[in-house]
Amino acid sequence: MNRNSQFFVGLLAAICLAMANTDAAIITDTFERTVDPGWGSVDSGAVNGDSGSVAASYALDGGVSVNGTAGIVNNNRVVLDYNLAADPDVIAGGGFVVEWRVNPGDGDDTAGESGTGREFAGIGISDSNQNPPYGGAGAITNGSNDTLRYAVLPRNSGSAGLLLRTAGNVRTLLADGNPDGGINEEIFDQAVFDDYVNQGAPDPFANSKFYDVRIEVLGDFSAASPTTINTTINGVALATQVVEWGDAGQAYLSAVAFNGPHQYDDLRVTAIPEPASLLLVTTGCLSLCSLRRRA
Repeated sequence: MNRNSQFFVGLLAAICLAMANTDAAIITDTFERTVDPGWGSVDSGAVNGDSGSVAASYALDGGVSVNGTAGIVNNNRVVLDYNLAADPDVIAGGGFVVEWRVNPGDGDDTAGESGTGREFAGIGISDSNQNPPYGGAGAITNGSNDTLRYAVLPRNSGSAGLLLRTAGNVRTLLADGNPDGGINEEIFDQAVFDDYVNQGAPDPFANSKFYDVRIEVLGDFSAASPTTINTTINGVALATQVVEWGDAGQAYLSAVAFNGPHQYDDLRVTAIPEPASLLLVTTGCLSLCSLRRRA
């Protein structure tokens, strides 16, 4: 390999090394602390080998707690008070990804909780950090509170509902329904769902599983702009949705849980890598391989 080739190989290696961190976490939280009441601040602990780079705190979290292993929510909501739409990496990449483990509680009526045995530990994307709604379908879709642009509602019975704010700020709760009357929710855990139905849709219905939820949000967060959202739960892809954004330049993450207690753990928020940067990496690595072959 000549001196020029060595230079280019070194340069491309440096580029590849730098770009290897394009999915570095903006925020991580392992919830390995104790806070009561409230959730306090993110701990930036390693989640999937990645630690967050931004300090952030939770707001609107009265009546919830952290028990040393998970964040607990009882029929309430918690907002991560960090504007993701203003993050430079999110702006450059055109969106962000949320990964969060959730364990929906059983909503035991004997404990004073009102429900159907299908309680959810929801994750919401809002255009405000002030007052995202929470609670049942009526609260989630309340017309007087439209800050919540999208929410995925994984239920302890193995299916999920979706909240959308579509064109014209129309609120829609997709996939709402009762299994006894003909379920129209997307099922992400067929075995648990079948067990629930076979038991006659009991209330409460216990399910101790944690589910890995991944939400990919693609958009520029300008007013009334279309935003594409892809969600998977334990690797099962739900239908892609397109929502209309609300307040420009605002994007907040929230937990929106019905009944409880629900558990949230191992939060990881990353920016989507900038497409131009990915092209640079691909081109650079191909060139690097070519140079090595010629050396």
